Amino acid sequence: MDELQARDRTARPPTADLDEVDTADGVEPPDADMSGEELTVPVSPMRSDELQCPRCFLVHHRSQFVLRADGLNVCRECS
Repeated sequence: MDELQARDRTARPPTADLDEVDTADGVEPPDADMSGEELTVPVSPMRSDELQCPRCFLVHHRSQFVLRADGLNVCRECS
């Protein structure tokens, strides 16, 4: 119990994190030329049970797609 009370006294107040300013190191402005940059995340090929939405171009599981009245198969977010 003493250890918990001591830890509570030395804890930073909840506003301490809010006061710190995070720098945007590595963030480029929208008009920056990013053509020389390499992709740093692993990319896996689309699986047989996934589809790409023709409106938002995101890949979703087949269960997330709905057929609209106009016959277009889109994800639920775009329907």
